[in-house]
Amino acid sequence: MPTQELPALDTGEEGHARSLDFRQISPELQHAYQSEQPDGELHQLIRGGLEERFGNPDKTLITEIGFLQNLYDLPRPFDLLQSTGAEDPLRDEVRDMFLSPRGMEWLVYLETRSSDRGNPRPRLSTEKAIERRVEGERIWMRDVVLAATDITDPELADGYVYAASRNIIGDGGQRAVDIVHKIETLGMEKLAAIRNFSGNYALFDYSMEQLERMALLASGDKQEIARLQDHDVQVVFINEVGDFNDVLSDVPTLMDDERHRTIFFETQGWSDFYRGIPLINNFSVSP
Repeated sequence: MPTQELPALDTGEEGHARSLDFRQISPELQHAYQSEQPDGELHQLIRGGLEERFGNPDKTLITEIGFLQNLYDLPRPFDLLQSTGAEDPLRDEVRDMFLSPRGMEWLVYLETRSSDRGNPRPRLSTEKAIERRVEGERIWMRDVVLAATDITDPELADGYVYAASRNIIGDGGQRAVDIVHKIETLGMEKLAAIRNFSGNYALFDYSMEQLERMALLASGDKQEIARLQDHDVQVVFINEVGDFNDVLSDVPTLMDDERHRTIFFETQGWSDFYRGIPLINNFSVSP
């Protein structure tokens, strides 16, 4: 705990707890934060202030994001999604707060606002306007994946968000959060195995159980193969590019059953149909 008085704190009326003014940031405040222990007063004030703000859906998070960027010396709002590997517990708590639909809403707002600043929007046809919106969704979703996960290849990140970014119905923030959590849960090795086996990239469309099922098949898991050999399986081929009206995202749920016997492949063209069936036949599994 630093010996100096903590700066930029509001002591309030006598008898009231001290609070942090998120509108103020200074080198002294940064130094105080870096000097104290993770359970120190300033850490606690930041944590409490953020929890209170996140708990009020009527309030924006613009001031808090700016404060945290300055505190941690981060150039972009999305950089708050980076993990420190437990080096700074509060920083990782902040990351978890923003890996939520509400947190993502304000991160995306500030990211896209800064990128659009000074660029007047032209008058576009409905089709061109949709294309522009979809492209914007793809870019920020890709950047979220690059910031929040171990994926460093922009092209690979593009692949995992492409179908979700084309869905202009629903909450893009929720889709991005779901994709990040699935990448983190599965890990890079399983993701690569699924990708190489069945071409599955549209993580948002599948449940974790379905993705784990595909990972087991990709690894040649004998127990899973034996389970599927006990009865006919369903093989579903899904267009990997997704759609605008949220129809294809329901296919994995609609086509699966209580016996979890459905196998999913994503396709770019007719040639992929002839790739999938032989893979299943190699396991002596009957579609």
